[in-house]
Amino acid sequence: TVQCCVVPIPTVTDVTCFGGTDGKIIVTPTFVTGSEVQTLTYTDSISGAVLQVTPNVTAGLDSIVNLPAGTYTITSMDTSGCTTDTTITITQPDQMFINSITNDTTICIGGSKQIAATAIGGTGVLTLNWTDNSTAIPIAGNGPHTVNPIVSPSCYDVYATDINNCSSDTQQVCISLFPPLTATTTAITDTVCEGFDTNLDIDVTGGSGAGYNYNWYQNNAFLGSGSTINVTPTSNPTTYLGVAGDNCTTPTDTIEYNVYWYAVPSLDLARNKPDSCYPITVEFTNTSTPANLVGTSLWEFSDGSTLGGNTITNTFNGAFCRDLKLTVTSINGCVSDTTLLNYVCPKGYPDASFDANPEETTFLFPEISFTNNSIPTSVSSLWNFNSGQNPDSSTLTNPVFIFPDGQPGTYEVWLTVTNEHGCVDSTMRIVKITDIFLFYIPNSFTPNDDGTNDVFRAYGEGIDLSNFKMYVFDRWGEKIFETDDITDGWDGTYRGSPVANGVYVWRIETKELFVNKRHEIMGHVNLFR
Repeated sequence: TVQCCVVPIPTVTDVTCFGGTDGKIIVTPTFVTGSEVQTLTYTDSISGAVLQVTPNVTAGLDSIVNLPAGTYTITSMDTSGCTTDTTITITQPDQMFINSITNDTTICIGGSKQIAATAIGGTGVLTLNWTDNSTAIPIAGNGPHTVNPIVSPSCYDVYATDINNCSSDTQQVCISLFPPLTATTTAITDTVCEGFDTNLDIDVTGGSGAGYNYNWYQNNAFLGSGSTINVTPTSNPTTYLGVAGDNCTTPTDTIEYNVYWYAVPSLDLARNKPDSCYPITVEFTNTSTPANLVGTSLWEFSDGSTLGGNTITNTFNGAFCRDLKLTVTSINGCVSDTTLLNYVCPKGYPDASFDANPEETTFLFPEISFTNNSIPTSVSSLWNFNSGQNPDSSTLTNPVFIFPDGQPGTYEVWLTVTNEHGCVDSTMRIVKITDIFLFYIPNSFTPNDDGTNDVFRAYGEGIDLSNFKMYVFDRWGEKIFETDDITDGWDGTYRGSPVANGVYVWRIETKELFVNKRHEIMGHVNLFR
């Protein structure tokens, strides 16, 4: 009976680190009766290369060491020539490497940056190992880390280790710093006129370059922001500080400015008279002090008039206010001015106006009401009616005046008004009192001695009584009554005897009282008893 050897029993130790050669195979041969001696051959399964041959294995263990990861074939052959194979695989961890890291960047001086990395591969939990290259000092912990570089560039190395203390490649992140700020200025006016202003400017380079800020100070007091500022020095000299920054952590840069001044006169002026009713002529004098600093004077009025000289005279027409601007140039060429609003205000006149109600009436109703429409409301009013009566005037605002009875004609009525400034205006209107010719005579009467309507007569106004005739005729044309007195009426008799009831004809001849106009009027009257 022939007994063949059995498959050897291998034990594998895998590679500890990726790319390592610490893999190991330990073989425990199994012997059968009659085959107590074996030869073990180790072959690379991929390349076919024989790696190790161990002859005459009679007992115990056999091994091959310092193997990389791979597939291996173990061949066992005993003395009887019986051969058996077994194939095994030695593994290794995945390659360990830094798979992400913060990009190189540039930050502001005094700033900070967070750096971080991640790693994959290896065995178990990975540890990141950081070192600050500028100091060669390790940085404890996996990160992320906040770093504050003080040199440019500052670089930081990182690599990973696993639980077997295998190491990855080393990666590096470098943080550079923007250059420091350098503030500059253009030429400035370092001496100005007292009380006047000047512009200060500042420019800057360096820093982040992503925008700058500018702040201005005087005696530690904040004045404003911007690359330029307008300042008026408060002392001689006045010191200003311009501080430039870059909206980042870069240290600011500062420029100091000293601004001096020339003294200027304190502006003042005087006039020789107050405002009154226009036109007014006023003298103006420049009284600025000290007088020895005054060079020239320019007077500008808002009505467009402009005069030069330390003393001037100007005439103003029209009731409106003028602003006055006095511009003084000092002996050092410093120009200052002052504006006085509404400094010259000639007083205006009232606008006299009135209405008469009625403007024309008859001598029968000679009363006329007057309404004062003057603008503005006057302080005082004086009316003159020119009627020849006494009184013939009034100081009432809205008087009522009765013109002479029975005196038709035209009358000039004057209104004189005075405003609060004493300015006067007058106006005149003509009112007319007209004559009137009114005539009335009844068309019937009843002469029965009852005291009512017993007499037939004419009535009227504006009748010239010295030129009046009335006649009454019967139906046959015989004159039965005649009178030249308008108040003397017909009593219905003829030669002392009552006439019969009926219709009688009358005729009146007369003249108007105030004009040479004659009238002849005829009609009928009914007599009843």
